[in-house]
Amino acid sequence: MKFLKGLCKGILLLCLVNLISLLVLSFSVKGMLSEAVIETALKGTLKQQIIENIDSSDDGSGTISDDAEVNEKVNQLLENEEIKELINKYFDTTIEGLISDKGMDSVNLEEDVIKFIKDNREYLEKEFDVKITDEDIDKLREQDEYKELTEEYKNMVEEGRESLSPGNKMLLEGFNTFVSKKFRGFMIGAILIILVLIALLDKSLHSWIKTLGISTCTGGGIVLIMSLAVGGMVNMVLKKVGNSVEFTTQSLTMASIVTIVIGAVIIIGYEIIIRMIRKRKENEVSTVS
Repeated sequence: MKFLKGLCKGILLLCLVNLISLLVLSFSVKGMLSEAVIETALKGTLKQQIIENIDSSDDGSGTISDDAEVNEKVNQLLENEEIKELINKYFDTTIEGLISDKGMDSVNLEEDVIKFIKDNREYLEKEFDVKITDEDIDKLREQDEYKELTEEYKNMVEEGRESLSPGNKMLLEGFNTFVSKKFRGFMIGAILIILVLIALLDKSLHSWIKTLGISTCTGGGIVLIMSLAVGGMVNMVLKKVGNSVEFTTQSLTMASIVTIVIGAVIIIGYEIIIRMIRKRKENEVSTVS
């Protein structure tokens, strides 16, 4: 009976650790891929655009004097929270658009760009030594290239959808499900059920707290090792093929560290609760005697 009970608990613990690891990945993998898009697709384009703006300035000079400073300005711009939100919005929209054409009608890239410029006008003027007037924004709206931004984006997504193989489409659908709120809710529900079952097996009202803490630390540790290994392997491959872009797993690493810290806090909380219970029992015994 003890063997069977131990076996059941072992299986439940294994499931619990895996579910916590998957939950951490679900919350952080999109951020990691978004960082990769920023690094590979946006930095070079923005850097080139800034250099062109400096070269074409009226007096032929600019405040940005060297390549290192250009890189710093680009990095600062991409750290802007509104830029990150915009990138994440179109990351989601692109994934959705590659799976089906639903939701593409509401896309308005031109207005999103204008809104960002208006909301961050002071920051852009200060950091890139440019003057942005309402007239400049109106001129931007009138440019043919700018007017076609949304249409070009939609055509690009549509071409991608049409050329997507069934296998790749299935992968995207799986990714979309994996990062969805519904799937996360399912995993959290499963974690709670497992904790209840473990508490019943242990016949204890408090043991599940320590179990959750240890499993959370373990799950976070697994994801941390995974993030370091994946980042190292991908960067090694990129260097071998002569690509200077660095693949970053910062969001995944941070999520795993936060998870480990949460697990440690839960364990400490459990130890405090147990000590309080023991102290109360000792006081009750001493009072009775």
